[in-house]
Parts: sequence; structure tokens; C-alpha cells
Amino acid sequence: MPKLFEYVDRSGFYIVTSIGNNIVTYQLTPEGIERFRQMGTKHGEPFSIDVLLGLIGSGHAYTGRSGPGIPTIKGQGIQPELPFNTPAEKRQESMIPVCADCSSPADLHFVELLGEKRRATLLCFACREKQMLSIDTSIPLPFVTKSLLNRTLAMKGISERDDSVKNYQKLLDMKFEEKWKKVAETKRRSQKKLFDDAKEGKLFSNDE
Repeated sequence: MPKLFEYVDRSGFYIVTSIGNNIVTYQLTPEGIERFRQMGTKHGEPFSIDVLLGLIGSGHAYTGRSGPGIPTIKGQGIQPELPFNTPAEKRQESMIPVCADCSSPADLHFVELLGEKRRATLLCFACREKQMLSIDTSIPLPFVTKSLLNRTLAMKGISERDDSVKNYQKLLDMKFEEKWKKVAETKRRSQKKLFDDAKEGKLFSNDE
């Protein structure tokens, strides 16, 4: 199950989760952090993978080129091993976008590969480097919205999509707003106040 953590220097927040046997970190945009604020999620606290999928699909959770790694902070409540245990969680894990060639989630781009037929795929930085001469279109995945993806496929006449693209299209088609609202409402009912004081763990240190 994913968890939210704050950097030691309090410069921002990030997500730690697992894909296969690897620990993976996702950075957050300000809008992504605001989503956790609305839900009342605190440092070190686990949250539904639906939230992570929604943040990835909206471009508010993303990875850099470092790929899987160990969380950059240590301390009470940090648990680097985050396995998915239930069949439902396993199915949801399979929806997290990864490179079609090496299964890395790092620095993914939507890529058009040239050949006898134009083919759409998702590739990480390392695999894009290997196929540079075959690549035409290449768009960072956080920028790929549902409308942009459909327009690109139509305008470029791309006739083939591999499973990585098909799965990402399914992710973009999913409605996460209701799931987020349900999580936020459950949190509000389960705690007397949204943010605890700094000693107990607080999402935003400047909230008073």
C-alpha cells in the first residue's frame, strides 16, 4: 500500500510504493500535495492505491530518471517494504504505468515508433535511448491527457498500441474524483480534526 512522506528539509512530499519487488518513489506537484491536504493524509500514513492511480493519471504524481530506489528519509514510521497482499491490490498494481520493454516506471514517455506500421508504446529514458533512431513522437507521460492521447493517435495515423498504452488509456478513462471524495469523507468522520499538531505528524508545517 502506498505511503506519503515529507522530505527531511520539508521542501515537499513524495510517495513510496512497490511495483513487483522494487520500491518506487513518486514526486508530487503542488496540486497533488493539495489533494492529500484535502484528504487529511499525514506523513508516514498509508493511503488507497486508487489515489495513487488517480494522481498518475492526472499527471500530479511522477517519477524522474532515478527509477526504483530506497526512500531518502529514515525515522519512526518509515517502512521501505510495501508489498501488495490482496488479489485486488495486485490487480491495481498492474495498472501502474511502466516501460513496455523493461517494466521500469522511471521517466516514462508516450512514444511513437516508426516501422512498417506506426506503433504507440510507453518507454523509460534508458529504453528510449536504445531506440532513438526509431522514435518519432515522444511526450512525457505526465503531460499525456486523454484528449491529447486520442488526438495524437488520430493525427499521426498510429494503428497499433501495445499493452502499456492500452492500460494507460484505461487508467485515463477511470473516474477517480468520487473515490477521492469518499476517502476524504471517511477521514473526516474518523478524526476530530483534520491536522494534528507538529509533534504527532502534520502534513503542512505552516498550518496554524
